[in-house]
Amino acid sequence: MNVDEVIGVHPLMTFGLELYPFEVYQKIPFVIEKGGRKFCDLFPALMNPHYEIDKGQKALYHAKCVMASNFLVLILNNYYEYLKQTIGIPLNDATLLIDTTLANVRLLGVKALTGPISRGDLGTVQKNISALKLSSEDQLYEKFITTYFPSLKDELCSR
Repeated sequence: MNVDEVIGVHPLMTFGLELYPFEVYQKIPFVIEKGGRKFCDLFPALMNPHYEIDKGQKALYHAKCVMASNFLVLILNNYYEYLKQTIGIPLNDATLLIDTTLANVRLLGVKALTGPISRGDLGTVQKNISALKLSSEDQLYEKFITTYFPSLKDELCSR
């Protein structure tokens, strides 16, 4: 629904059940539609970072936020549950991989990729896909690879 007097302002943040410390709220970036009132005019007391977006880009922006936040939650929960149920690894020990991955992404971006994908080790990638067939996650794994590395699509399909 679009109403001329309504201005879309979106916090670039995820919110759980508990409140965050006040300092966290002061750092939340906001995304506001271009062409309307300015963030500073709407919220003069807020010093938060803010960015403008074309109205036509809002759906894609929101979809990317959902992928980065909600899909990550689903993938991590699946990972944690597998490690706990199958191997007995507790959450505290399982999070080191995730924490260091996020730190590396902040520092290196896509160069933080490691393992068979970064090495182009299609044999191991194919073994991973085969191992995931029982959980029906094989299609997700393969789709991730072929989406972000389209050059590997033909090679994976020929195996």
